Amino acid sequence: MRDLLKENSTNLTIVDDPVKGFIINDLEEQTISDLKVAQESLRVGYERRSMNATKTNDSSSRSHAIVQINIKRLMTSQDKVL
Repeated sequence: MRDLLKENSTNLTIVDDPVKGFIINDLEEQTISDLKVAQESLRVGYERRSMNATKTNDSSSRSHAIVQINIKRLMTSQDKVL
């Protein structure tokens, strides 16, 4: 398993953390400020996927990709509770 957002990433492992649940250590984490940045990150990951032919499909990806998105909202003193 590898991180598609890191060059030359290999041998990541899944860990069962008692607090967080299943996690993958050492994954690239990016702050996405707008749609263009998000699209660029997805494009980079897509281009780093492995592509090899199989007996039934000449362009099989032979891989699965997982995208995890964490959304955080920062409260300021000007925020109002409705």
